[in-house]
Amino acid sequence: MHRESYRHRGFPVRPLLRVSHRNMLKRGEAISEEGGRMMDVKPAFLKGIEKAKASGQPLRFGGAGLRRLDAGAESGSVLDSRTHLTQLIRYEPADLLVSIESGMTLGALNEALRQSGQWIPVQDWQLRDTVGGMIAAGMDTPLRASYGSMAQRVLALRAWTPGFGCISTGAPMVKNVAGYALGRLFWGSRGAFGMVTEVSFKVAPLPEAAAWWTTDHPDSGWFSSLQELGAPWALMAWLKRGQRVQGVALWHGSRAMVAALEKQLGPQSLPPLAWPDDEAPYQLTGAVPLSACPSLGMDTSVAVDLLLERQSGWFLAQGSDLEALRHFSKRVEMVFGGAVALRGVPSWSRPFPKPMAPVYRRLRQQYDPEAMLVDPWPNVGG
Repeated sequence: MHRESYRHRGFPVRPLLRVSHRNMLKRGEAISEEGGRMMDVKPAFLKGIEKAKASGQPLRFGGAGLRRLDAGAESGSVLDSRTHLTQLIRYEPADLLVSIESGMTLGALNEALRQSGQWIPVQDWQLRDTVGGMIAAGMDTPLRASYGSMAQRVLALRAWTPGFGCISTGAPMVKNVAGYALGRLFWGSRGAFGMVTEVSFKVAPLPEAAAWWTTDHPDSGWFSSLQELGAPWALMAWLKRGQRVQGVALWHGSRAMVAALEKQLGPQSLPPLAWPDDEAPYQLTGAVPLSACPSLGMDTSVAVDLLLERQSGWFLAQGSDLEALRHFSKRVEMVFGGAVALRGVPSWSRPFPKPMAPVYRRLRQQYDPEAMLVDPWPNVGG
C-alpha cells in the first residue's frame, strides 16, 4: 500500500505502520496512529485472542447491541467485550469527557455520569447496549436532532486489528483536531476490521426537566405547532405499531419552559410504551429527507413497526416479516433515503454499494490479511 492518503467520497484512510499481529501479541504492546506511541493491552484480552486463534475458527466479536445480521448465525469463535473490557478509565466532568472500555453498557456509563449531572443522550431502550456493540452496529440515537449524532460524540477510540495490532485514533479532548477521522472506519463495520476496545466520548449536561406529549392525530400541523413553541425538541416523531400511528414529542429543558409548554399543550402525557421490541427478528435503521417524513410516517400499508424522527429524518423499523422490511427499504430508496440492517437480515438481502466494494475488500486485506475475522459481508466482490 502506498504512503499517500486514499480517499473515497472525501473519506481519507491513512496507511498505518504494518506490524505483525503475532509479534504484537507476544509483546503485549501496540502502535497508535499518532506516530508509533506505545500503549498497553490487557493481558486477559490478549489471552482471549490467542484462545480464539487456537480454536482454528474465524473470530467473531460479541457484545450487547452488536446485533446479529444473519438470523441464527453462530459460526466462529466469540470474543465478548463484556468479559474483559468493562472499566471506566477516565472521567473529567469539567471537560465533558469520559473514556471507557467497550464492554461497558450505556446504562452503566450513564449511571456513573449521572452523579455529576451528565449523560450520553440515548433513549432507555439503548441502555442495555455496550459501547463497542453500539459502534460496531452503527446504532444512532433518536435524540440526534437536539444532541447531535452518536458518531459525532466519539472523540477517540482504540481498537485491536489482526493486521496492525492495536491502533489509536483521535484524541480525548472536546476540541479535537488530531489527525484523520480513522475511527469512523469502525462505525457500523460489524467487526470487519477489528474490535473496538476503548472509546472517549463528549458527554452532555442532564436536562433540568423532561416532558412528553402524544397525540393520536399526528399530522404536519401538530408538529408545526410544537416547533412554533420551541426548538429543537429532544424528540419529535411518528410512532407506528401495527395499524396505530401516534405522534410523540419529548422536551428537554428548564422547569419553567416545561410549565409554559403545559399552558399551551395541556398536561403532560405518559411516555409511550417500550420501544423497540427486543424480540423483533428483523430491524433496519437509516434516514430519509425531511420532506418525505409525513407520507412515510403516516403510511399504514407496510407491515412494519416504525419510529420516524421528524426533525432529523432518522428512523428505526422492525418486524417479523422480512419481505415487508425489504418493501419498506425500497420505499426509503425511492424518496432518496438510505437504510441499513441492524438485526436478523440475511446477507443476500443486504445490497452493498458497488462503488464501495473494492474499497471494502482492500481495507479487509490490510486490516485482516490472514482472514482471521468473520466477514460480515462475505458476498461483496471487488
